[in-house]
Amino acid sequence: MNINKLSNKLIFIKSISWRLIGSTATSLIAFYFGIPVSTIGLVFFADLFLKLALYYFHEKLWIYIIQNK
Repeated sequence: MNINKLSNKLIFIKSISWRLIGSTATSLIAFYFGIPVSTIGLVFFADLFLKLALYYFHEKLWIYIIQNK
């Protein structure tokens, strides 16, 4: 298998699993501080998608840097 395809798939899976953990933690903190549940849902999904994209491109940048030394 092509290392770039494997890297893309692995990075994407890592991104999703880590963001689920991180977004859940953010939601629990928001709940603890009394933020309404409907707002917590919006925060959860905004946090999930924004940080998922940022993490994915961060990982891709590191791979690019390492491969082009």
